[in-house]
Parts: sequence; structure tokens; C-alpha cells
Amino acid sequence: MEFFEGRFKWRNKTFHELHPMDQMFFLHYPVSLAELKDPTRKKILETFLRVNTTGKPQKPAHIEKVKKALLEEK
Repeated sequence: MEFFEGRFKWRNKTFHELHPMDQMFFLHYPVSLAELKDPTRKKILETFLRVNTTGKPQKPAHIEKVKKALLEEK
């Protein structure tokens, strides 16, 4: 949201400074969303790992950090 509101820059430009075709790219970029009912920290960590290890995964170091946090929840 910060990017679309002009408060965050990507490649040294705000959203409104981009070429219209680049704006369309961002507007139509698919984003995964997961809604949890009564989320616990454990459920949040498990869902994060499930969502971010399929498709285009997060960096391995970040995945390991979340796995470690999940082990601490048990």
C-alpha cells in the first residue's frame, strides 16, 4: 500500500512516476492471501511456511528463521 500511495519507492520511483504499462503490471500482479480463523502464532507460522515454500519461495534464510520460531512454539 505504501508503494501505491507514493510513500515507498521501487527502483527509485513511486507508483505514480512509473510508465502506465509498468503501473498495469503492478495492478495486475497476483498476490497470495491467507485468512486464518482464530489464528495462533503456531498457525500463522505453519501457514507462512506452507504458502512460501510452494510456487516462488522466500529466501532460505528467512524460511529457516520461521522454522526455528515454529519449533519454539511446540
